[in-house]
Amino acid sequence: MTDSYISNYDAIENSGKNWIAFCGRSGSGKSTQAYMIIDNLLSRQRSVYAKCFQYQDVVRDLTAFRFDYERFLDKLDEILSADLVLLDDFLDVIPKPESFEEQVALTIIKRRYIQRKPLILTTELTPRAFQNSIPRHGEAMLGRIVEMCSGRIMVASSDRPNYRINVS
Repeated sequence: MTDSYISNYDAIENSGKNWIAFCGRSGSGKSTQAYMIIDNLLSRQRSVYAKCFQYQDVVRDLTAFRFDYERFLDKLDEILSADLVLLDDFLDVIPKPESFEEQVALTIIKRRYIQRKPLILTTELTPRAFQNSIPRHGEAMLGRIVEMCSGRIMVASSDRPNYRINVS
């Protein structure tokens, strides 16, 4: 699926359904696959303007402006300005219901959805766990992710060993 996303990126980028998500436990290769896509797209003749973020860093940066809405929106625009955005370890810490962190996650997904711009997500949550982890907004976020991925959600097998600690 990763190779297909790279080789068909020009058509996918403009399709309006241009996201890809990698789900699974730590060490299953999610981030490796996501960064491989970015590396390949950056090295093409027609390079892609991409930005990569660790999700917890995005939350930290946006939290700094939680009481200054204009600066919050400016920072959000800066983060989401790229043609392609990678959010690594999305929702690595499940936000408390009705928290600012939950609103950040929802805002990012909604904004990128409205923009119809490509997004790559990695998360340790499976789609079902994702929906159940965020009681109020999980279904709305998951629905947008599933729609925009259009079948490009890769879920690593739960019995796949963590390559970082797989010792023979």
